[in-house]
Amino acid sequence: MRHIFYQMRLRTIALSLLAVAASCSSPFPEAGVPYGLAVHRKADIGNVRYALSFDIAADTDADIPASETVSFDLRRRDDVFMDMRGFDIKALKVNGKPVEAEVMQEHLKLPRRLLSAGSNSVDISFTAGNQSLNRRDGFLYTLLVPDRARTLFPCFDQPDMKARYTLSLSLPDGWTAVSNTAVESVEGNTMHFRETEPLSSYLFSFVAGEFQCMTCDGISAGGQAVHLYHRETDPAKVAQCGEILALVRRSLDWLEDYTGIPYPFAKYDLIVLPDFQYGGMEHTGATLYNERRIFLGEAPTTEELLGRASLIAHETAHMWFGDYVTMKWFNDVWTKEVFANFFASKMVRPLYPDVNHTLNDLRTLYAPAYSEDRTVGSNAIQRPLDNLSSAGLIYCNIIYDKAPVMMGMLEKKLGQDAFRSGIRRYLEKFAYSNATWDDLIDIFSEEASFDVSEWSRVWVKERGMPVFDAGIDGGCVKVTQTDPFSQGNRWQEDISYLLVGDSTYTCTAVFNGDGEYLADAPFKVDHVIPNVDGTGYGWFRLSQDEALWIQEQWHQLDDTARMSTLMTLYENVWHRDMDASAFVAWICSELRGERNRLISGAMMEYAASASQWCHEVPEFENVLRETAADGKADHELRLLAFRTLMTHCDSCSDELLSIWRDMRPYGGLVLGERDYTSMAYQLMLRFPDQASQIRSEQASRIVNPDRKDAFMYVSQACSPEKAERDAFFKTLLSAETRGPESRVKDALTLLNSPLRYPESLEYITPALEALCEVQRTGDIFFPASWCGCLLSGHVSPEASAALKDFIHKNGDMSPLLMTKVLQRGGWLLQQ
Repeated sequence: MRHIFYQMRLRTIALSLLAVAASCSSPFPEAGVPYGLAVHRKADIGNVRYALSFDIAADTDADIPASETVSFDLRRRDDVFMDMRGFDIKALKVNGKPVEAEVMQEHLKLPRRLLSAGSNSVDISFTAGNQSLNRRDGFLYTLLVPDRARTLFPCFDQPDMKARYTLSLSLPDGWTAVSNTAVESVEGNTMHFRETEPLSSYLFSFVAGEFQCMTCDGISAGGQAVHLYHRETDPAKVAQCGEILALVRRSLDWLEDYTGIPYPFAKYDLIVLPDFQYGGMEHTGATLYNERRIFLGEAPTTEELLGRASLIAHETAHMWFGDYVTMKWFNDVWTKEVFANFFASKMVRPLYPDVNHTLNDLRTLYAPAYSEDRTVGSNAIQRPLDNLSSAGLIYCNIIYDKAPVMMGMLEKKLGQDAFRSGIRRYLEKFAYSNATWDDLIDIFSEEASFDVSEWSRVWVKERGMPVFDAGIDGGCVKVTQTDPFSQGNRWQEDISYLLVGDSTYTCTAVFNGDGEYLADAPFKVDHVIPNVDGTGYGWFRLSQDEALWIQEQWHQLDDTARMSTLMTLYENVWHRDMDASAFVAWICSELRGERNRLISGAMMEYAASASQWCHEVPEFENVLRETAADGKADHELRLLAFRTLMTHCDSCSDELLSIWRDMRPYGGLVLGERDYTSMAYQLMLRFPDQASQIRSEQASRIVNPDRKDAFMYVSQACSPEKAERDAFFKTLLSAETRGPESRVKDALTLLNSPLRYPESLEYITPALEALCEVQRTGDIFFPASWCGCLLSGHVSPEASAALKDFIHKNGDMSPLLMTKVLQRGGWLLQQ
């Protein structure tokens, strides 16, 4: 019934706000983009086109004059409200008639007396808003997701009012520009771009600045060569452009083959940006990528290579899933992200045939999903959303990582052929348009042999993950499933169990809506070990005997089972069902012999995490030091060990200082600029009397001006003077004085380093109190990142008390925003 109540709630919101919007010309809609207004506009307005012009200045503080002509068809004569926030209208004409701009509650009113049923045209002169016009020295870029187009220009800022855009940009000398479509013409310093395909407002984009451009023969999309724009100065990194473009082409080939639809847009260019807030952003024709994720170091790890390939596959998948077919409303934003990550996982498999990709999915999908789903802040994949001003808060690991796990289960249940057929029909039916998750469920239901809607209800519209307990009861294997939130939900999935006793046997516990699985044991069974094939999703509680068996026999298991049971052990430590010190000591005993790079990396991450919650385990540092220094060991394992040692072990500080100062390889270990930069931050914290010298020296080593600016900003957080750190912290609390988000996250993490305890306790409450402003002015991932960077370095009872006090005093905070606090404060709230 819950999905019915969910739909009723949306209808109620729609009807109430529709009544307000349509009743008379006096009341303005509420601020933001309320759902009722969106429904009303979609019903009355169509055939929208924007002609936009911006006069770009190189000076980041200079105003950007802008103008637009927006044309649309109106079904009936009525007031029309456009969305805008944070900038001024200079002049307004409606159907050629000048009128004074009337702006209230983030809406520009177009009066009905000047409008007509049928075609209308509106001319607007304005000063472009700065919030989403990310301006840096030498370049700028737009980032308008989810509702930030309205902070740049007046528009109908909702995903289901797709429009066609034309754009003109007047540029400073020496600058170039990239937008969704190819250049139509150039007049002096002004570039005119061709009209786009129908796009949602959040996908409109342009980038301008001083960039280098690369192409590769034979790599094209939409009949146009694929261009890569960048600001990189390191020749070794620039040399990677060919690899990057090849990954784009392979992703395009895979998607065209799977969907049966040729690339549906005019071109595919990519722009690699320093300090970009996200991993990537799927603007058609102008996809943005994070420089750290795309240009890799001298000796990239398997994880980094997989991450880059997966990121490119993810953003390329969005061209079909998100851009070609777009969600109707941002409550379904997860539908574009689930397909992007689900298909990215498939696309990288043939690129790296030697990698165990089931194991990799455990690391990249299951683990981050568990990090939120295990907490009291767990949320459903799909959630109600009454205003797009809160749409950014919908984004989370659960939609990026749990949803693809769910989608894999659905594909398995439907069958690969039926699943692919349904996907193709979905794309064909909603081409260049909008759809809901339920639209896809309806398509799948036509040929399914089970109730897809009910299956979807529990997995998509309910929060939490199943808790599994297993054992032997009267000669039977008994597995029970419970709902951690006592809502009576039953998740349909298949769980593999290894039965150990007189023999060994792997059985599958099938849950089709029941809470219990019972089967005769094939022999005398002593241990029931869960999820050995790594495909089950949930918290698998272990008895003491089962946990001990896993630890003793772990090295005998295959790679997938080792990774899965490692995660199961960690989840039991997180829930305090196992001792953290014993877990870290066990990892130390196994790490020396582990040769799978992905598993070794996970072991180091889990041990570093768990070591914060327990008494010091000296053996952990010893193992890391031995592994990093072992010249005969695998280079990648050594690098992972060194990076963990650098950030989590204090007693090796003198040795790190010597390595950093001399820039000498650690036993032949090749280190890159990012490693030395990370070392500099850590050394400034550990050697306050040398902090100024370390900062100056590291800055002099960094050649690229963008990275040097980033280092100088972030390193302020490492000042040995508390007054300077406090003053810097205060600048983070306001958008007017805050730097780029990627830098702020690094700085906030350093300000709250365990090495700064107890002084860093003072930052918890004011930073949490700034969270509403952070959400209002920051981009979609910033509130969660803000909370995570603030709280991840704290484990003390005082920090726990401060967090709980804030939650208690802010019960009226938006539930969507409070969820970020509850998820990122998960361990502290366990105390």
